[in-house]
Amino acid sequence: KQWYQRRVAITAGGDGRLSVWNSRQRKLIARSDECDSELLTCDVVRTNSKVVCGDGEGVLNIFTWDNWGDISDRIPVQEEVSVDTVLCYSEDILVLGCMDGVIRATSLFPHKPLTHIGDHSDNSIEALCLSHDEEEILSIGHDYFVRAWSVEKLDEDIKKLSVEDSDKDSGDSEDNDDDDESDSSEDEQPKKKKLKHISSKEIKSNETADFFSDLA
Repeated sequence: KQWYQRRVAITAGGDGRLSVWNSRQRKLIARSDECDSELLTCDVVRTNSKVVCGDGEGVLNIFTWDNWGDISDRIPVQEEVSVDTVLCYSEDILVLGCMDGVIRATSLFPHKPLTHIGDHSDNSIEALCLSHDEEEILSIGHDYFVRAWSVEKLDEDIKKLSVEDSDKDSGDSEDNDDDDESDSSEDEQPKKKKLKHISSKEIKSNETADFFSDLA
């Protein structure tokens, strides 16, 4: 499986290596270290800063762009079920076509499994694509059928995930505000009353006045 844009072509190989090619010069730019399993598919996410590869052990291997030597992260999806095709639905959402015929959706950052979009009755998924109006995901499997799946349920899960993330962020900020308030209250010390400065002339004049008052 390969990914292509402009002059760069990225291929996932059965030898467990990711290869980066200059398509115009037909020249190899970089090749990754060997992964634990064969790489079956790849796609680019997060504004072309990450490359995600599905392998034969049901793991997503993540590479950082321009750092092709070794993977930066590994995300297990389904044990002993290969990830045969990957579709980038949004910056952090992937749709995965797996060997067991199930089409899964998952969030990358943070990693969280989402809904099952559909299945091909135990027939491996060969390819996925998004329809022109972006309202359906099209899949083709070893059952030789092209099927269309609505993205409505997936969009609902994405909204729920974004709400959970925003609630978590607001909760963390409130905790930090409470800590800051407690720290500031501890730092506050009772203000000392300022002593009024009395000059030597005022002291002498007060003593003189007291002396004459005694004579009276």
